Amino acid sequence: DNNNNMDNNGGKIVQKRASKLVSGPTMQYLKLQRVFKLNMNQKSILMNGNTFNQIQQLLNNQYSRITVITQNNCFQIEISSNIPLPQRKQHWQTILQIVRGQIGMSQEI
Repeated sequence: DNNNNMDNNGGKIVQKRASKLVSGPTMQYLKLQRVFKLNMNQKSILMNGNTFNQIQQLLNNQYSRITVITQNNCFQIEISSNIPLPQRKQHWQTILQIVRGQIGMSQEI
């Protein structure tokens, strides 16, 4: 009997847990980072230092931040890992509402 999950001395059963991937639109709110396409209008808004700083401050107030990745024509929004899972969906909705209000709609990638 070579059972890999149990030793013969009555030891604990050790099971490897498969890591679950967060995917699909219904699960996006569990993520700490989300990436969105950046159109030319949004790029010009976010490349303006004063405007970017204002948006960043709004997001900082919500324990999140935005990072522009110009070479890939996208931007990333990151939320604090301190936000409990049950509250993340509402938190993301608030963050995305702020971003939409500042730079318009964006397609998530």
